[in-house]
Amino acid sequence: MLDVPAETDERPTHAGGVVARADGGAVRYLLVRARRNPTWWIFPKGHIEVGETWEDAALRETAEEAGVEALPGAFLGVLDVAGQRVAYYLLRPLGELPSAERERRWCDYDEAASLLALPALRAVLARAHTRGT
Repeated sequence: MLDVPAETDERPTHAGGVVARADGGAVRYLLVRARRNPTWWIFPKGHIEVGETWEDAALRETAEEAGVEALPGAFLGVLDVAGQRVAYYLLRPLGELPSAERERRWCDYDEAASLLALPALRAVLARAHTRGT
């Protein structure tokens, strides 16, 4: 995982959110089914639009794909995931929206780690988990 300053040429093209919520003393993480390969579970993410900040893109994509409105938290870094450079943020859920583009699932840390499709996503989950909710 790489933290990239905004002025470099290694800017991300996508942004995503690791949504974490406290649930009875445990932390649960939001996963969605991948569009390209529906057998994969991933974090919500998508293209950064022109004029949009990385953080705003992560919030928008989380709302669109997972149907969860969230508040931004810590920047978790930029990661190469399946050929895309993705800026990830730790997000705190505010509430659920009436529609979502993808199937979603709330998981504890161990379940999320076992379901995530790629080692790089498990690394960003671990980083988010150390930041807490």
